Amino acid sequence: MKEIVGEEISIEVKGAVGFSLVVSQLFHCSIERKTDKSVLLKGADRGARNYGKTIWLPKKALVKTGKKTYRLAKWFQPNRYQERVLEESYISGVSSS
Repeated sequence: MKEIVGEEISIEVKGAVGFSLVVSQLFHCSIERKTDKSVLLKGADRGARNYGKTIWLPKKALVKTGKKTYRLAKWFQPNRYQERVLEESYISGVSSS
């Protein structure tokens, strides 16, 4: 993870594709602090229920998928608090019909 403290990133929490619909849930956050093995993230989406809430995640659990987008590694199992904060992210949908 090369992003610096203060930068905003997005983490894909969930996603689904069906028929002509794409749905994704992203945790929009800012990097508050970094250590050698973990990163402190703070919810940055003002409209979401997780705005301003912070969570620590292991750096290895974040798999880069784009310039400033990540997904959670398949092996990573968030604890109850982390899961609750991530689940409070907005769900977005796009339909082609």
